[in-house]
Amino acid sequence: MKLQTEDIRAILAHVLDGSISGIADTKQNGEKQAFLEQIALHYQNALCDMLLSILPVSEAAKARAAERIAAHTLASAVRVITFELSAAAYVNEIYAAAEAPEDNFLMVFTETLSAYIMIADINLPAASIQKLYQTHVKAVVNERTLAAFLEKSQNLGNDLLTPAEQEAYSSKVDAARTYIAEHYQEDIALEQVAEFVSVNPSYLSYIFKKETGITFLQYLTNVRMQKACQLMTADPGLSLEEIAIRCGYHSASYFHKIFRGKFGVSPRQWLQNSGNSPLLLD
Repeated sequence: MKLQTEDIRAILAHVLDGSISGIADTKQNGEKQAFLEQIALHYQNALCDMLLSILPVSEAAKARAAERIAAHTLASAVRVITFELSAAAYVNEIYAAAEAPEDNFLMVFTETLSAYIMIADINLPAASIQKLYQTHVKAVVNERTLAAFLEKSQNLGNDLLTPAEQEAYSSKVDAARTYIAEHYQEDIALEQVAEFVSVNPSYLSYIFKKETGITFLQYLTNVRMQKACQLMTADPGLSLEEIAIRCGYHSASYFHKIFRGKFGVSPRQWLQNSGNSPLLLD
């Protein structure tokens, strides 16, 4: 069976979970859909098996972890490294389904590193992976310490990138920020910007947070709020409807809600109390 471009996108959607990756599921007939799902699972399992094969643990532990990962999938690990799921929630999920709690670190380590490989295209030597595992395995003894390890490991991808890779992804983030600056008045989303800079939406989400310290949506909101402040300062007589439209919002009520959530006051209250000086946003 020959795979077309849309089939490859569908595979990625299954591997990364379409709701996370931002890749819309394509319409497939039943036979092809099942075929793509199997490829996605085989890819995920092969990646995890590769990592397990080089870790300094017993064959029995590797087999138990591989079985659990195959049933669990990497969707949660991907959500953690793209900052859509907290480390604590992910760890709770792992512990809740654990039949062998002593293997939880092995499972989380394997899932998380596999997710990094998929999203950030990290290519580590076997010796580095083994050292990373051995450095942390003895310190992780319960849910709290496992969550702490996972939170610390959210810097893993950034720490392991070469200078050339760091420069490449910084340029992607710069291009995304430029696109936002030029199109914030439009109804733009992560998927649209990712397509413009030619990266997967999950990868853009990952590198955007690493580079700016905030999520894509937070950055877009900040840009729009700054523009709103500038508009009100320049022309205090503008209606909320006009400000909302110029800042990329469909309705004045929604704009009002976002503004109050950001500043703690309504747009008009801000204008009265600000001294006509736009606020700086984090």
